[in-house]
This record gives sequence, C-alpha cells and structure tokens, in this order.
Amino acid sequence: PLLAKKPAMAMLSLSQGSLLWLSVPLNMFLAALVVAYWRGLWYILDEKLAPHNKELSGWLCVSLAFASTSLCLGIFQLSQRCRGYLAHSPVRWRLIELLYTHATAAASVFAWRGAWVLFDVYFYPNDIFTSGWGSFLIGVVLLSLMSSMRSTVAPPMAAAYDGNPRESIAFPPLHPWLASFLKKEAHSNNIGAAKAIHGQDRNPDEINKYRGSHEAKLSSATSVAELSRIPNNLSS
Repeated sequence: PLLAKKPAMAMLSLSQGSLLWLSVPLNMFLAALVVAYWRGLWYILDEKLAPHNKELSGWLCVSLAFASTSLCLGIFQLSQRCRGYLAHSPVRWRLIELLYTHATAAASVFAWRGAWVLFDVYFYPNDIFTSGWGSFLIGVVLLSLMSSMRSTVAPPMAAAYDGNPRESIAFPPLHPWLASFLKKEAHSNNIGAAKAIHGQDRNPDEINKYRGSHEAKLSSATSVAELSRIPNNLSS
C-alpha cells in the first residue's frame, strides 16, 4: 500500500537506506585508522613514560589527562568568546579546530591508558579472568546508573568529521543530574539575591519578574561554559 500510494517517497526512502550500507565499510576503515592513532600514541607512552614503573606510568597518564582536558576546556571557552573574530576567517576557525581536535584526541588516549594501566596494576593483576569480568561489570553497572552507557560507543558505530568548527569545537555537556543540581542551586541563589535586593521576602511569582532572562539561561544551561556565564546575583 505504501508503494502504491507514494512511490516517489518510498523509492527515496529505499535509496537512502541502500546508501547507508556504504557507511559500513567506510566506518570500518575509519575505525582501523582511529585504532592506528590510538595504538601509536599508546605505544609511544609505553616506551617513553616511565617504562620501568607501570604504576607511575599510569598515574602520570592520568595527570596528563587532567591537564590536557583542562587545556581543551580553555580552548573551547576561548573559541566561544572569540566567535566574532574567528567568524571573519575560515582559516582561523580551521586552525582552532585542528588545535582542539588534536588536544581532545590526546586527552582521550591519556585518560584511557591511565585508567587501563591502573586497573592492570590494582585490580586483580594476577587473575585476568576476574579482572576482566570485574571491570566489565563495574563499567556496565555504574554507567547504567549514571545513564551514560552511550559513552562507550566509538568507531565504527560513531564517526565525526572535520570542517564545521561550530559543531566540532564542542565540550562534553554536564551530566543531566549535575546540571539539574547546579541549576537548582543557582535558582535558589537568585531568589535569595532578589529578596536581599528588595529588602523583604516576596512571593515567588513576584520575584520571577526580577529574574527575567536569568531563568531562560538557567533552563538552557547544559555545558560548563554555559553555566559559567550564569550570574550569581541579579544586580548585573
């Protein structure tokens, strides 16, 4: 019936579905290239980062992960503040995109290798079966409780492409639970500030008119950068 009533739409749908099959070998190829990048940097760290002390090497990698992640956040915030300047030159955007991409890629390898090595050192190091199943269950249970299982997805089931800095220069959003908690705290602080400014307790509906655009900012705050721009009081 669908083909009889809407043959053009049906053919378009079938065509799009067929084209998706082309992404299977392409994504497998991308996955192999990502593995090449990760494997190369991982082995360089194995060779150069405290190679004779596995425990120290793991902790150094974790430290590098924190440092490089902080650098990525700094680059992201800088790109947001300088959007007007960067928008006038695609070359500037591209340079920032390249810097950010390489920094985030390195941060990912540092974090993964650091955690991996420390699991090897501390979590049943002499029993690979228990260590494997234990770490797998820890990951599944805690990620599920945090509603973050999709964070495990990587190529070939995930792919990102260069050339659009407004999408590729993006810092991971806050976890929904944490974002909700911070918004509630900011909401409470703003109400308290409104009471202090006007010298008396007011009805919440009345206070809302003094909050104006701050409520909109609170409702849309989903990232570290956005939350950092929410004012702590209503005097600004």
